[in-house]
Amino acid sequence: MICIETLESKYFVIKYHQGYVDDARKTLDIAIEVREITLEKYLHELSSKVIIYVYLNRVEIQKEKRVPTALSEVDPSNSQNIIHILRPSWDSHWSGYEQLDNPFRRVLNHEYVHVVFYNNLYLKKRGYKDSPSWFSQGIAEYISQNYLPSYEKKVRESVQRGSFMISEPYSWGLYIVEFMFARYCKEKVINLIQSDALTFIDALKKEMGVSSSEFEEGWRAYLAERFE
Repeated sequence: MICIETLESKYFVIKYHQGYVDDARKTLDIAIEVREITLEKYLHELSSKVIIYVYLNRVEIQKEKRVPTALSEVDPSNSQNIIHILRPSWDSHWSGYEQLDNPFRRVLNHEYVHVVFYNNLYLKKRGYKDSPSWFSQGIAEYISQNYLPSYEKKVRESVQRGSFMISEPYSWGLYIVEFMFARYCKEKVINLIQSDALTFIDALKKEMGVSSSEFEEGWRAYLAERFE
């Protein structure tokens, strides 16, 4: 990015192009909202402010970060928490989210949850660092309320065919994490992330008291009932 200006608050630093202060202010307002939404289900504290880079258009963010919409980066070595995202005022790039209200907020919330999640995962003194992608993506989708109709259609049709294969992490992860919050409560889900168990499977047993097969049996039954 060039011509970077800065807008700062207690928890965030917004980096934006000169002349786009309205986008910066809107991003900061929504970031504050996103933090509060996340705290309702995921109590957390970060050791440094989250830096949010606001890009002008899809060409710019693809050129610099090789993503079309948004990306989060966590670097435990220097305590940097960064989110890259397209500016909120340009509606044309939010394709795929037309059926949701405030897609910018939902995408920013998704990336913010990633920042919190990977801080908890990577900064542990002991414990697994490798999370299943359905879990990391699912908790970000669940907390940001990204209940896209396409997600429900995909999972519903699969479940009704009797197939429970996790074909991609976002839609399946959303509903598996929904099951986890409903069955085990939010505190145990957070304990699972922060667990000092050596593997994710070991953490399931330690924090939730279930084996991997029991856990799978549980979410399958939940989805079968939800999408009957």
